[in-house]
Amino acid sequence: MFSGEVFALLCTLYFHDMGAVSSCGWTSNREILNGMEGASRALFLSSEIEKRLGMPEKASELINSLIFSVKKTPIEWELVEDTKKAIVRNARILNEIFDFSHLVWDIFSADSNYSVLRRFQNTDLRLRFKDASLAVDSKEGVIFIECKPQIPYHIHVLQRIKEHVDARFKRFRESVNGRLGFQYRQIVWNIGESFEKLSSPPVPGLFPFTAFQNLPFIRWEETSQLLDRLFEFGHVIMVGDGTTGKTTMINSFVVPQLRHFSPNVIYAEIWDRPVHQIREAMDNAVKTRSSAAVDIISACRRLLLDGPCFFLIDGCERLKSVSTDEKEKFQRLVDFCIEHENAYLIVLGDKEDFFDWYKIFRKMSLSAIFEVSSLDRLEIQPPFPQSEIVPVEIFREKVDEMLEKVIDRNQLREVVSVLTGNGDKMLKRYSVEEIGFETCIPRERIAECLKLLQDKGFVRQQNVFDSAFYALSSRHLKEHLHKELELDQFAEKRKIRQVLRHAGEDGQLLRTETLDRIAELKGRMMFTKKETGLIIASMVYHGRDCADFLEMAKRELHGFDGDPILSLLSAEDVVLRQRVIETLAMVRDEGLVNPLLSHLRNETDSELRMLMVRTFVMLGKRRTIIALMNALTEMDDKEAKEKTVDYISQLSLRKARELLIEIADIEKDPDVIDRIDNYLSKLEE
Repeated sequence: MFSGEVFALLCTLYFHDMGAVSSCGWTSNREILNGMEGASRALFLSSEIEKRLGMPEKASELINSLIFSVKKTPIEWELVEDTKKAIVRNARILNEIFDFSHLVWDIFSADSNYSVLRRFQNTDLRLRFKDASLAVDSKEGVIFIECKPQIPYHIHVLQRIKEHVDARFKRFRESVNGRLGFQYRQIVWNIGESFEKLSSPPVPGLFPFTAFQNLPFIRWEETSQLLDRLFEFGHVIMVGDGTTGKTTMINSFVVPQLRHFSPNVIYAEIWDRPVHQIREAMDNAVKTRSSAAVDIISACRRLLLDGPCFFLIDGCERLKSVSTDEKEKFQRLVDFCIEHENAYLIVLGDKEDFFDWYKIFRKMSLSAIFEVSSLDRLEIQPPFPQSEIVPVEIFREKVDEMLEKVIDRNQLREVVSVLTGNGDKMLKRYSVEEIGFETCIPRERIAECLKLLQDKGFVRQQNVFDSAFYALSSRHLKEHLHKELELDQFAEKRKIRQVLRHAGEDGQLLRTETLDRIAELKGRMMFTKKETGLIIASMVYHGRDCADFLEMAKRELHGFDGDPILSLLSAEDVVLRQRVIETLAMVRDEGLVNPLLSHLRNETDSELRMLMVRTFVMLGKRRTIIALMNALTEMDDKEAKEKTVDYISQLSLRKARELLIEIADIEKDPDVIDRIDNYLSKLEE
């Protein structure tokens, strides 16, 4: 035996040729082998192969020592086989040879994508592109390495790799030259560049960036740092102030480079339903529509079969207002990405409220947090000063052009006022129907305004399955649009919305001044069922005529929230209770029957009881009237029952006859029955 044979055995055993392994009969040890991973599996395989080859015990120890990088490898190893002996005096040299050889293999071999085959797991030493080749001239002692980086990040990684490989080569050369026939002199690097198309990042087709020939700031170096962290941890939490340009950095600097690693690059901006929006982005990215019945985790597994997947999730600060159910669905997707080696995740969110939305990502390493530099720390290119990311003169020209083309300037301004929101830094998106609800502007006019805003790059459209949503193209525009279009005029509606929301949450009625402001906006503002119910209850409480609101609720909302007005039935003021009952009589909503019947049992004023009885009968609903008679029977209110019969007789002839006959069959009071018979005989005449 000699050291060359040991080295050959070492290579064979380390790579564990799976074809040879599978051909061996492992008998009962098969289940043990299948259940093992990592170092345990490697040791078990070494032990089993040692038995089949009849290797000396010391030879196996030497091999395992080199495989597992034992730091204190002995200078000499004595191998004994039967009566034969061999001494290996080159163990440390073998270690240097094996380490350097494997380092080069880990970096430049296409198979090094599989972590189980890599000796060195340092993510900083991964060459993640295929245009690389290596040749060895052992006679001249030269190693030739040729690389053609395709993107700036390749250059960034290659510079780091070159420094490391050169340092290890120097150590390798000093350790092995002149021994075992090795004599290496140098590594010749040939590094070309083929990424001219990405030297200038793509300009988003949205203002303010359309005002620039190129992006006014360059972030290649910062992007390389972010990608380093992504490949180290498998995920990155990208944070920054609301206007640091996180989205622009991702779309202009990160996404174009990631597409060189894999076609599965999914950028999604989340709003109210994160998983739904990510699923839509997945379908768009792979240009196919997967079955809605397939859950998002199964869809991710399918994508991973084709290679790595990169998920870039923008707008995570909105998670603080997402429902619990939606958060749980999103949490499952996040956990899936963290657990799978080839599922990479970048999440973007605002720094100022980080702890309000971070909880879902708590399994991520805090070391994976990457803070984006603010724009005032970047080198902004001419011709615009650093403080003027939105060039004011060009902005005003675009606004003037838009105002000249629009049919109704006030309608355009009001649409913009909805999109700019109430001063919150976060952008919100709206459908045409939602904008119509906020403004009462006809849908076709809203569509015209949005088209103009899109043409100028102020608004972007998002298509979610069969629905279209619209949002401002940048948070930088909010303040400028608000000032240039003088949108303070439309702040009144937002204030009223806030008052309605707070009053509803606190269980309070509206003040008279709020009702006055609502009356002034009649025809220019719409309300939800809940808001309408609160307004009607407040108007009844203050003794105001609410007929117009009742008609609007019936025509446009098909009803309103009755809880606020029903709560007034418990008031001590008899006049107020009367106004409530009279209002409900105008509504004729069958959904209010049960609460009213419940109150009927507790009403102490006889006149109000009769008013409620009349209200029930005027509904003309069979079930309601039968329920009323049953309730009056339980209350033992004979007078009210007789009055009910009187009111029924005033209904249409056919309906009155059918109801009186049915009541007569179940009624037990002889006086009430006589009264019914009397009316029936008159109806027959």
